[in-house]
This record gives sequence, structure tokens and C-alpha cells, in this order.
Amino acid sequence: MIKLQLHENWQLCNIRQLDWIPAQIPGDIYAALLKTGKMPDPFFGDNEYQAKALMEEDYEYRTVFNYEEAQFKDCQEVILRFDGIDTIADIYLNGCCLGKVDNMHRIWEFPVGELLENGKNTLRVIIRSPLKFMAEAFKKYKNRGNEDTIEGFMHLRKAHYMCGWDWGACLPDGGIFRPVTLLGIETARLNGKQIGQFPGRTYETKKSKAAKRIIMKHNQDFGGSLNDIETMKQAGISKKTFYKYKNELQMELS
Repeated sequence: MIKLQLHENWQLCNIRQLDWIPAQIPGDIYAALLKTGKMPDPFFGDNEYQAKALMEEDYEYRTVFNYEEAQFKDCQEVILRFDGIDTIADIYLNGCCLGKVDNMHRIWEFPVGELLENGKNTLRVIIRSPLKFMAEAFKKYKNRGNEDTIEGFMHLRKAHYMCGWDWGACLPDGGIFRPVTLLGIETARLNGKQIGQFPGRTYETKKSKAAKRIIMKHNQDFGGSLNDIETMKQAGISKKTFYKYKNELQMELS
């Protein structure tokens, strides 16, 4: 797999004002505005309210990156991957809309092999106002949180601590807060992993096997001489575990 991180040359602007400033990726809108003197410290005095009002606006991230076809010539697929976007955004590559995203708690990937140009490419991410979305959601559903939070916050897959707390500031920031990568897939890849148990299937440890052997040998229901309480003590297991193992053994023998 070929990986090309797209973390350079990013700029940010309020799309209504078009006042472009440098931006760091991974990063966020507030950090870029603070660094360039476009907003006051939100943790001083009542500046929190000014910071919150800034997120009534939409913002655009933009970068131009270089793509070399020769570097990706053996790839079956080229994917643009965002590990984290906060939160509602429209994504464009060379003027083509790749899609709209609305969840900061997941990864977003887009096939871009046919859209990339050998040489310079323009990537744009328009971050939509979370406050406008929440206001519309509250207007529609009328779900109330509490007096310390933004009404409608529960309808957006965004970190809810940003939306106010009884002890914390209400700072509904946004941005591209995790890496952006161009992936060249040469062969098959593992898309993820999941640890779990198949329904109806049991997994045994050395301890469980030893306990089951004692139950089979000594418990009265399996031809032994000990009652359930005596068998539990002999096996050194809890009541809940004993009956779990006993039930499994009975099912195996049925």
C-alpha cells in the first residue's frame, strides 16, 4: 500500500468573508483563528460567547497537492481517506463533489482514481455550521437537553462536550482533526478487525476445562457423589459460573 499524507499547504476561510489564513492539518478552526489573531482567547472572561458565534458561519479548507501517476501506477485503486472530520462537510476534489459527511466519530473514504490529475490537484472541504444544523433539528423534533447545552445537540454525531456543560465552556469547534491520506491499494487489504463470538459457540480456557472435568467427575447429576454446592467448592468457581458450565455440559451430552 502506498500512503501520501496531505498535510501541507492548507488554508482556511470564512466562506462569506473569503479571508484566507494558514491552517494546520490535522487541526481545527478555532486553533487557526487563534493563531492568526482572528478570535480572542475563548477561556478568558466572556469570550466564550464570541467564539460560539463564530460557528454560526461556514468555513472552507483548501489545499493544492501534487500527485504523480508513476508513483501509483501499480495500484488497483486510489482512495482519499479522512480519519476525522468535525462534523458536517462537503468534500470536493478538482471541482467534483465526492460526498457529504456528517459524523466526526468515524473514518470517511472516497475512491478518487479517475478524478486525480497528474501534477497539481485541488482539495476542498467545506465545514458547515453545526449551530445551524442543531437549530433546525430542534425546530423539527423539539427534544430538549438542559439549560447548559445547545438545543438540538443530540441530533448531531459530534462530541457533545463541545455543546456546553454545567462546568465547561460551550465551544462547538469544527475542522479536520485527524490525518488526511491518499492511499494506493495494490492488492487486497484488511479493512478492519472485530473481536467477538459467533452465536452458539463457546470458547474454553484451561481454567474452564479443569472446572468442567471436576463437575463431570464429582457432581451428582453426572453420576458423582457431590451436590451442587460441594462441587462449586471443589472446583473453586462461583455459583453463576458453575451453573453456566453445568448447562454447557448438559447440552453437549444431550
